[in-house]
Amino acid sequence: MLKTHFNKMHNFWMPSGGAKCRERFQWAYINYIRTKDYIFMPALSKNADCIEDTTVRRQFELRFPEYPKENIIPIYALEALKQEGGLHCCSWNILK
Repeated sequence: MLKTHFNKMHNFWMPSGGAKCRERFQWAYINYIRTKDYIFMPALSKNADCIEDTTVRRQFELRFPEYPKENIIPIYALEALKQEGGLHCCSWNILK
């Protein structure tokens, strides 16, 4: 269904055997923010060093070669996800 609305789609491979807490939120990686110069990638660990984060970051690097590696920025999102929010959702909040 989505292929009819988008020119290009990417599949993400996820490792098995990660922490059960993080496994519950693996869907969040599709909730990234892409701008002209940066990709802000949700991270499920504070240092973006868990197996899920490192695997997905490498996939972002491979699928978006036009972005330098240092322009793919992991943002710790697990606490927002636990509150039923995602990185993209958080970006819509504007404090006046």
